[in-house]
Amino acid sequence: MSVWIAVPIGIIGFVFLLLRYNRVKNLKVTSTSLKKINEDELLKLENNLESFPTGGSYQIEGHAYVTDLDVFGSHSLFQGDFEYSGI
Repeated sequence: MSVWIAVPIGIIGFVFLLLRYNRVKNLKVTSTSLKKINEDELLKLENNLESFPTGGSYQIEGHAYVTDLDVFGSHSLFQGDFEYSGI
């Protein structure tokens, strides 16, 4: 008779622990993402943009306005406003 009680309690306990583990794992991923976003924003506020992509691969050579408007390159619009996922 005790087996009929122990097995469902074990299964319920396992499911509870599995759900709790998934919730903690998701909180860790969310916290890590928010930490990365905040660190990137602090770097942007300090005008320290060396770690951000410059968008050089998108630059069209010979285009009249791209170099004039600082769309791509170091300290450009692309580098300052580009949001990427570090995950």
